[in-house]
Amino acid sequence: LQAADPAKKTRFDPALKVGARISQACRDRGLLARAMPQADALGFSPPLVMSVREVDEMVAIAADATHQVMKQL
Repeated sequence: LQAADPAKKTRFDPALKVGARISQACRDRGLLARAMPQADALGFSPPLVMSVREVDEMVAIAADATHQVMKQL
């Protein structure tokens, strides 16, 4: 995930629940992603066999969800 202040690499206020919000936005788009409680990070568990198209779709969904939440902050 992005930092609250990318230049200073500061974390988001935990009260904002940024990871959980992005995780929910991913689920709303059909992608399961876990918010990691100890960091501003998402966890993925993709299948061991994925096509390039499926990987591209997963990344695009995660990026779209992240951009949506960033606009809300």
